[in-house]
Amino acid sequence: MSGGVDLMPAACRARLRSRNASRRVALLLGGTGAAALSLSLTVHLVAAARRVELARLQRETKIHADIAQRLETVRKASEEELASLRRYARAAAPVSFSDVMSVIGGLMPEPVSLTTLSISPRLDRAARGAARVVGALNVEFAGVAPTDLEIATLVAGMESSELFSRVTIEHARAQTLGDREGRVFGVTAEIDLNARRLVADAFADFEKEGAKK
Repeated sequence: MSGGVDLMPAACRARLRSRNASRRVALLLGGTGAAALSLSLTVHLVAAARRVELARLQRETKIHADIAQRLETVRKASEEELASLRRYARAAAPVSFSDVMSVIGGLMPEPVSLTTLSISPRLDRAARGAARVVGALNVEFAGVAPTDLEIATLVAGMESSELFSRVTIEHARAQTLGDREGRVFGVTAEIDLNARRLVADAFADFEKEGAKK
């Protein structure tokens, strides 16, 4: 059996081979382009997803930072209030003679001086059979000042102080002081120990409860 004879001219065969090769190259390039396009789309999608995620994290970070800042503000305010309460509770404890002297001395204008100062306890009534307790301290002092203005300044300072109540000018009159005219005056006030004990005891209970938590 004889084989087939290829009667196609050599030039035609060459053109066919060239055309087939071109098609293979075109198909290869087409496949490569499609793969490149697919890869590019994938990269863009991943990048877009990353940008969205980054934006979300940035928003959450900002929210968390705002919350943390607000919590810090509340914490500082609470600590300041607690410190103020501690100071007030310490001040609310029963006071000594030196405490009273120190407060009055701090309130006196410089030209004012005291000539007398007395502090006497006031005993409150108690239930039958119970010991009487000191409910208040009566404060009384006299002094000299150049004018009524210094006396008024001292009294106003005592009235605004948490230590004193019922501050009263008993007298203020002119008097020659050495070679000049001045004013002699007398002031009375009260220190309510019962109210101060209530504040101190209440804050002590508050501190104990806080220590348990």
